[in-house]
Amino acid sequence: MKIFDIFSNKTERELPLKKIEKIFTDYIEKGILNTEFNVLTELPDSANDNTRNCRDMLLGEDKKVAYLMQDNNVVVVIGYKGE
Repeated sequence: MKIFDIFSNKTERELPLKKIEKIFTDYIEKGILNTEFNVLTELPDSANDNTRNCRDMLLGEDKKVAYLMQDNNVVVVIGYKGE
């Protein structure tokens, strides 16, 4: 599994890229849940137009899409290939 794109509405200081990658890979590769963020592989009901546009772009590039959720809000959209 390889991450190609990360779209975040948090700053690097608030949520560093390395932390996003670790949360995502821990969940996808090891099934480890994070206490602060949930990882979803289906479009959440709470997705806004920006999130949908990111998803559509990534799917158009033949990538899989995952979402990091915090308090039922999408905070990160991830484009990846693999498992």
